[in-house]
Amino acid sequence: MNVKIRSLLDAIDFKDTWVRVICSGIILIIIFVIFFTPKNEIAKVNAYSNSIPKEVGTDVEVLYSDSARVKAKLNTPQMVRYIGDDPIMEMPKGLHVAFFGRQMDTTSTLKANYGIRYLKKFLTIVRGNVVIVNANGETINTEELIWEENKDSVKSDKFIKIKKKDEIILAQGFTSDLTFTHYKFYKIKGTIYLDNSKDQ
Repeated sequence: MNVKIRSLLDAIDFKDTWVRVICSGIILIIIFVIFFTPKNEIAKVNAYSNSIPKEVGTDVEVLYSDSARVKAKLNTPQMVRYIGDDPIMEMPKGLHVAFFGRQMDTTSTLKANYGIRYLKKFLTIVRGNVVIVNANGETINTEELIWEENKDSVKSDKFIKIKKKDEIILAQGFTSDLTFTHYKFYKIKGTIYLDNSKDQ
């Protein structure tokens, strides 16, 4: 093989102008690829390799606690943990969360089709058919909810529907504590009053 390559090189006339032009062009292309490839592409590759899932669990239960007090319990059929500079836990098959009071009584429940938790930011985001039920029996529906774990609060800028015993409130965004009984609306879109006299 080396003999053939050497014979081929011997056959090339490097004194020919066109041969020198072609060889110079090839060398310039190689130099450009080596020295001028954007550095952010390397960063993208590194970020991708860091985001490869390291752990996949089924029927997972996670306890959220602060100062030895359990605040919530999360259950999910599947959890994917990504390890990297910004580790996350993803719940692609939905989740159910029970929030607890100081006496370990359930103050509210939440379920959603998807969830993701950013461990360093102490931030959990749930999306897709989010349904919350509080201790008063009120039901809250939205498409996205952001739980700031350090602040004991949740918020959303999406469309919100809250069904009470005698009315339904429609709003664009809200904030609440973890009991979902002390909430504040951003923009109320309307109120529907329910006639419960027919049930009596």
